[in-house]
Amino acid sequence: MFQQRFANYIAGFSSDTNADGVPDRVDAGGTIENSTENPGAGEFTVLRYQQAPAVFRGLEAEIAWQPQASPWSLRAFGDAVRGTVEGVGAAPRTPPLRVGLTLDYSAGPWSGFVSVLRAAAQDRVGPLETETAGYTRLDAELSRTWKTRGAGSTTLFIQGRNLTNEDIRLSTSFVKDSVPMPGRSVFAGVRVRM
Repeated sequence: MFQQRFANYIAGFSSDTNADGVPDRVDAGGTIENSTENPGAGEFTVLRYQQAPAVFRGLEAEIAWQPQASPWSLRAFGDAVRGTVEGVGAAPRTPPLRVGLTLDYSAGPWSGFVSVLRAAAQDRVGPLETETAGYTRLDAELSRTWKTRGAGSTTLFIQGRNLTNEDIRLSTSFVKDSVPMPGRSVFAGVRVRM
């Protein structure tokens, strides 16, 4: 657990100079281009930096277990943070509560993992920010390694990310409303260590 107090915390808050309730987005010349009908218009997001006292509280935890002489290991982890800026409210772009579980396998030349991450919805957002929905992300990898000359090795792998094809929008992102994280992806590749 932790608690951190800042006497002069500096953060970038979204701006709404025309009071339409939508964070300002402007063109290269500084003219506001977006509106309630088209909130994503405009090339740049306008931020107003403000300095104020703030308090951040949170916790991080991790526990790992591997039975003796077993190729399997299990890791559980989680983290949470809550930031409050005096006179404003919630700190902008704060991550939500996250918990996860990873199962690893490693025996001889073979290794792999399956990982599940659950992120809660983030409904405690800074001024003019939008809430983000919770999501569950499933990743996995299987790999085979061959020793090469000296301490080198070559590893062939296949990896899947976001295998359940969740719509993932990160509360820490400036472009979360228009650009989600990648959907289901499968990669194959080679890692070479000399």
